[in-house]
Amino acid sequence: MKLTWTKKKITFIIVIIICTTLLYVKYFIKERTELPKEILNAQNIELYNELGEKVFFSDLVKDRSVLVFRFSELNCEICVEEEIKRLKVLSKSIKNRLLFVTSYSFERYLYTFKRINNFKLPIYNIVPNKIKIPVEELNIPYYFVLDSALNIHDIFVPEKTEPENTEKYFKDIILKHSLNKFSEND
Repeated sequence: MKLTWTKKKITFIIVIIICTTLLYVKYFIKERTELPKEILNAQNIELYNELGEKVFFSDLVKDRSVLVFRFSELNCEICVEEEIKRLKVLSKSIKNRLLFVTSYSFERYLYTFKRINNFKLPIYNIVPNKIKIPVEELNIPYYFVLDSALNIHDIFVPEKTEPENTEKYFKDIILKHSLNKFSEND
C-alpha cells in the first residue's frame, strides 16, 4: 500500500497542526495567568526606586487602585516599547494611577532604557519572580490592577498583533476600578 501525499492532504495536516498549536497557546496562557487565592496579595513585596531606596507597594498604592505594567530586561524589547508608547498616552488620563515595575540587573541598563524611550515616569525595580503569580514564569510583559488592599486583579498579557484587545482592557479596567477618578493623593 503506497501512501500518496497530495497538496490537499498536506494542507489539511498543516491547518490541523496550526489550529492545535494556537488553541494550546491560548489555553496555556489562560491557565498560567489564573491566580490561586493564596497569592492574591502583594503586601510585603519590596521594590526599589530609581535611587535604589527600598519601597513597598503599600507606599505607592495608598487608598486607590493602580494599573501596574510589569516587564523586565529579558522581555521582547519591541513588545515592551509598544506598550510604553500606549502607556505614555494613557498616563495622561489616569494620572498617578500607573506603576511601572521592572527587573533590571544593572541600574545603567534601566537608565539607558529610559533615555532611549524618552521615558520620564518613575520605574520601580523588583527582584525577578518576587510577584508569585504564574504569568511571572512566562517571562513576558503583562499588566495587572493592584487595589488599595494590595490584592492583584485583572491580569492581562498584551499581544502586539492584537492591539485592540489591549485598548479594550484599558477601557474595561478604567471603568471597573475608576482609575480615571482622582483622589486627594493624586
